Amino acid sequence: MRFPKLLLTGLIAFFSFAFPVVGISAAAPPDIGKRPDEKPSRLNNVEAQRDMYAVSAGTDGSGKTYVVLFWTRAEDAPGYNVYRREEPTPGFPSVPINGKTPITAARTCDQLKAIIPENSAEWKMISDAFSSLRAKERLGAKAALSCEAFNSGLTSQEEAILDIMAAANLKIRLARGTAFLDKDVTAGKTYVYQLRKLNEKGSESLTAAKVKVKAGYFVLPDPPEGITALPGDTKVLVLWNRRDAASGFIVGRSTSASGTYLQINQEPVVFDIDKDLEGGPLSRPKPGFVDFQRWDEEGAPVAHEVTSSAGVTVFVNGPRNNIKYYYKVASVDILGRQGPWSHSPVSARPLDKTAPRAPSDLKVDASSYPLGISVSWRKVVLDALGHRELDAITTYNIYRSDKLDYLEEIAALAPSSSLFVKGVSADPSDTNTITLSWTDTDPLLVPAFGEKDFYYRLQCVDTSGNISAPSAVLAGRIPDTTPPGPTTMKGSKGYADHNRIFWDENTEKDLGGYQIYVGLCDMGMPYRPESKTQKEAYNEPCDFSLVGELLLSEAKKRMADTGQIFFDDYSVTAGSSVCYAYWIRAFDTARNVYPGRLSGGCPDIGEYVCQKLLEEEAPPVPVISAMKARSNSVIIEWLASPLQDLKAFHVYRSENKDASPSFVASVLTDGTVSLSRWEGLSPRCEDIPAEANPTAVLASFEDKGIEPGNIYWYRVSALDWLGNESEKSDISKIPALSTFTYTRDIPPTPVLLAPGPQPSEGCGLVVKWTPAFDPASWEGFIVFRGPSASGSFRQISPVVKGNEFTDTTALRGMDHYYRVQTMDTRGHLSEPSAPALYRY
Repeated sequence: MRFPKLLLTGLIAFFSFAFPVVGISAAAPPDIGKRPDEKPSRLNNVEAQRDMYAVSAGTDGSGKTYVVLFWTRAEDAPGYNVYRREEPTPGFPSVPINGKTPITAARTCDQLKAIIPENSAEWKMISDAFSSLRAKERLGAKAALSCEAFNSGLTSQEEAILDIMAAANLKIRLARGTAFLDKDVTAGKTYVYQLRKLNEKGSESLTAAKVKVKAGYFVLPDPPEGITALPGDTKVLVLWNRRDAASGFIVGRSTSASGTYLQINQEPVVFDIDKDLEGGPLSRPKPGFVDFQRWDEEGAPVAHEVTSSAGVTVFVNGPRNNIKYYYKVASVDILGRQGPWSHSPVSARPLDKTAPRAPSDLKVDASSYPLGISVSWRKVVLDALGHRELDAITTYNIYRSDKLDYLEEIAALAPSSSLFVKGVSADPSDTNTITLSWTDTDPLLVPAFGEKDFYYRLQCVDTSGNISAPSAVLAGRIPDTTPPGPTTMKGSKGYADHNRIFWDENTEKDLGGYQIYVGLCDMGMPYRPESKTQKEAYNEPCDFSLVGELLLSEAKKRMADTGQIFFDDYSVTAGSSVCYAYWIRAFDTARNVYPGRLSGGCPDIGEYVCQKLLEEEAPPVPVISAMKARSNSVIIEWLASPLQDLKAFHVYRSENKDASPSFVASVLTDGTVSLSRWEGLSPRCEDIPAEANPTAVLASFEDKGIEPGNIYWYRVSALDWLGNESEKSDISKIPALSTFTYTRDIPPTPVLLAPGPQPSEGCGLVVKWTPAFDPASWEGFIVFRGPSASGSFRQISPVVKGNEFTDTTALRGMDHYYRVQTMDTRGHLSEPSAPALYRY
């Protein structure tokens, strides 16, 4: 004979974990438990007398049948005997139908196996339930098998679990000694049964009144009454009154009152529920079932598989929120036979009562375009229980404050509060957009000066008005990108090893301090290395380097201590010949640095100052490159080191190498010659180039104050603007070069006088000339005569130490032409005089 399997798969796990707010009452096996006020009743094919029930199976193809007897276990009865008589026979026989062996619960593994085969569904149920119980009691302990539990003796908890499972499973009931199968019956005959319990000594006593059943005949159990449906969030609690002799109940659901009802519980309901969906107590325990939505590991709703009592497998979805569902309940007898559905359905509409999860991955960043603060977060797709948000739209309420404390007050987070700034809606089912964002462009985010933090917090609201826990609080700010204005220079002062720069206080409200930049000064202007002409200078970049920083606090201290804001630049090279340009660039608390009004990183007029070190280092000694003797003079040429502050040269002369040199002249770099020494003066940076003038390093001087025929020694020193001179303390240390001197001067050319009266007789033509004879400078004059003015002339006189000569060789009556030359004491001849005609 094959018995239906009313399995309670996962029952114990269901009790412990599935419905923490729904109480399961296990005070008595719920299929046969009676309220104290209940009276025995006859249910067609079931004869119910207090705690004993009898039900007949149908007939098989050969006409055979059997009767199932079951009862409530008595705590003081170690066993039972069942007696039977056939109507209308009076009295019960003396021998029970179970024979000499009383009906008892299985206490050993072998006894259990005799009823429930190993590896059967019932065996696995018991094994899983006991293993879960022992693992829960002894964490980490090895799970116990059913066989081990039976052999070692059942605990009270294990006994209670078996009683609950037996209420819905005939084989387990047989193993618990609370059921008996009477197979020795004939279909169509009526039998009367009596249950007697045994005590420890084996004595019998009645436990219940007689029950009567007609073998082979049965009527399906009536549905329960008092059905109610209580809605929850994606769940409905269906309750009903207990029906006598119903071993379990089947729940059906439909979306239409008159529609087809699908079975939604895989196993018959056999237990009572004593708490509602919110965890509150019911007025009294009732049989019930929680119809709830199943979810996968990712929180998505999934259907669950249900095989009906008729063997039809369907997939059940829901219940979903905001959909009205109708429920009916049917009773199931001990043999798993389902009765009719209840007559009138009950309805319930689940409502979303679970808030969405709090928004996560909140980020707050500055936005440059549009200018504002960008708030982004991960879209909420699950509720607080980890289930998928099934609404088409969720709204994110964004709150903002400039004070953190305001957003930490949860009660203040409401769309009606001043903290609310924006509501952003999104579809939680849209998986293409996971990150949501909104840019806050409120002008108040940008303060007039500096930066200001603003705090943001979000809440997600579903269409049912459930509000999530708030997100984390994050702060953001719009960076201050507006630099301070220019700083006015006040002056500067040079020292031997550093320059000091002064400037006026910058009035920027969020001033952070000052950066000091240094470059070269080129003729009073910032040096632009690439420029070739002054006209091109404004089109080329400047070359400034950061040399220091003065924080506002230190600047204020220096102003308080000295009445001035200043900076000492020791980065300059000691003895440097250049002028340095200084530019003070203010920065604010956001480190925005004044960029300058001009292009190329150059300061405007008034924004810079030029300053030179007041050094005492003299220029290197120039190198004399040439000594050129000329008639009555000497030309000295030299090469100097290329220094920006080179200003003059001193030329010294002596008559021998070791003699003390004498100052001759001062030659400025522009070529100006002075007979006075260059005493130096404080230079103006307007006069000092950034790059040395190549023409200034090549200089020369012509010394005309010499005597021809002598040897002279020359030395040249270099001087800067301040008058620092090469080897000033001992000019003789400067290397000297010498040269001879000469002259190419010739005597003056004589002028022949007009012929005067000549003697009338005798020989001799008198020739006269000027200038008057100077015996200190000249040896005399020489007279020449020729036949014509353009002809050749020959000397006709010795050196004449006077101003006339008588030519005794001149013939009378003929024309004679004369020329005269002067001879100095060195034998140099002057140019010949112009020819003159004489005759007599």
